[in-house]
Amino acid sequence: MSLQKILSDLIKEVVKQTLESIMTAEMEVFIKEHGGTKNGFYERNLDTTLENLKT
Repeated sequence: MSLQKILSDLIKEVVKQTLESIMTAEMEVFIKEHGGTKNGFYERNLDTTLENLKT
């Protein structure tokens, strides 16, 4: 496996983890502010210059 592929995979994973953390925190704040209710959850796609990330 090339260094470029390893770095690309690492960056992709860091971006994915960061976005998931942000979205989870945002959801928790929303639930707190709206009395513990939410309208569901679904996967989201994010197109980046590296590739499409599913969160």
